[in-house]
Amino acid sequence: MKRIGALALAALALAACATETGPRLGPGPAAPAPPPPPPPPAAATIIGHGAYRLRSGAHGDCTGLSVALMHDTPGFRRRILALYGSAESARLEIGTVKARSAKLGPSAENPLAASVQCEAGGAFSFRDVAGGSYFIIARVKVVTAQGALEDLVVMRHIDLIDGQTRDVSLAP
Repeated sequence: MKRIGALALAALALAACATETGPRLGPGPAAPAPPPPPPPPAAATIIGHGAYRLRSGAHGDCTGLSVALMHDTPGFRRRILALYGSAESARLEIGTVKARSAKLGPSAENPLAASVQCEAGGAFSFRDVAGGSYFIIARVKVVTAQGALEDLVVMRHIDLIDGQTRDVSLAP
């Protein structure tokens, strides 16, 4: 029995050495850091060209005029079809578009994504654009081959993919 008592006492002594009773001397294991957030999607860019010269001698330019980038929504697409007769591409006299717009009344939504001014030489750009479907609508002054001045509205439909750079020309 003495032997069992001595073994029990030795086991208790070893157990006491393994337990912590005072303050810890070093930091405990650190919690794992949360994973970093995913990177944002790469934005798309539109590089526009609004000055052109045709073989016929006609030339157009949007310098100093506005260019709008509009979201392609179902409601706005219906309006584009009513104004331009197409949802892909159109060139119309500004008076025609204004007359059609007056008949339609104000738009029920504002799908404007961005607006820029056409720079010297007809250059314009939209940067940091989210991928999606858009309409580019620009005013262009055209001098015909006969020398007449036309005030046109040009509409182009464009689909963008995140990270993509697209060139868009307003030439016919």
